[in-house]
Amino acid sequence: MENETFYSLLSQNLAEQLQGYEQLYQLAFTKRKSIINNQMESLAKLIQEEKGLMQMLNQLEEVRQRIMGTTTATTLHEVLSTCPDPVWHNRLLEQQHQLVQSIEQLRQLNEQNQDLIEESLHYLEKTITEVTAAPEEDLFYGPQSVGGKRHLFDSKA
Repeated sequence: MENETFYSLLSQNLAEQLQGYEQLYQLAFTKRKSIINNQMESLAKLIQEEKGLMQMLNQLEEVRQRIMGTTTATTLHEVLSTCPDPVWHNRLLEQQHQLVQSIEQLRQLNEQNQDLIEESLHYLEKTITEVTAAPEEDLFYGPQSVGGKRHLFDSKA
């Protein structure tokens, strides 16, 4: 494959991957709002969209690997170290930087979303425990009578 074609295909693929990761970041940000507002139906739809984007990104990665298979370099770093054209070198280096930055931002946002979900689950567990726990003393009718039977009404009233 001609060098110009190789660099062009690789650059186009990296641009498409970057766009996919940016869409995934926007989706994760929207998921965060759904988590905070407890919008479970919206969250389920967003997760389905996220799966579709992940499939697209996996396909793009497979294409990138096929493109890379046409050269002896196995990583983008190796391509950059052997790229004789300064224009392509700078363009690919910038795309690599943008991809790394985008993936890191996505990772951080996903961690924050995971923390929010864990906090929500902890709150729900605590609430369920408090609601289902048997009170030691009945709030309205006093302690249980001897023999463990409760009376619904106080017969002295």
